[in-house]
Amino acid sequence: TEIAVKMEANGKAKYTTGTRDIHFRDWCVTSNDVLQWIGCWMYMLAFHQPGGRRVYFQEKVFGPKHDLKKWLKAGSPGGDRGIEWFEKMHACFELPTYGKADDPFDKTRKWWNCLRGAFHAAVVCSWCMCVDESMIKWLGRGMPGFMVVARKPTPKGLELHTLCCGLCGLLLWFEVWE
Repeated sequence: TEIAVKMEANGKAKYTTGTRDIHFRDWCVTSNDVLQWIGCWMYMLAFHQPGGRRVYFQEKVFGPKHDLKKWLKAGSPGGDRGIEWFEKMHACFELPTYGKADDPFDKTRKWWNCLRGAFHAAVVCSWCMCVDESMIKWLGRGMPGFMVVARKPTPKGLELHTLCCGLCGLLLWFEVWE
């Protein structure tokens, strides 16, 4: 909800200041919009396609059919959820922070804490837990805590210490290695 409020404010600011971008005149973002937008990102990460983001919103005659526009319409009847919507959401995205300038992870720490709380509330663990390490892949831009762990399948990025359910494999808790 906090991300939705921030994204809506950022979009409305694009209309009221500067270039007065008319695409954001009636801009409204709900928490459901944010979840759908994040779901698009997760889908794109899971099913890589050459050609950029627009490929996922196009109807295809042959090959894999990744028409996100079709599936987003099912989740938002009456709403136009195409590449334009996705890019407007992207243009307004900003994570809420704690406002601590001396913390190199300030831009993501509040997000991590919210994710951990959501995972903890959503999953009831079995009697068996597994402690492990995971890497968040580096995408070529700034990443506080960047490291190289040669033994990992994704050797460059940010290391997480994780706790998962030993039976189903669901992530229960994570901690960023600092």
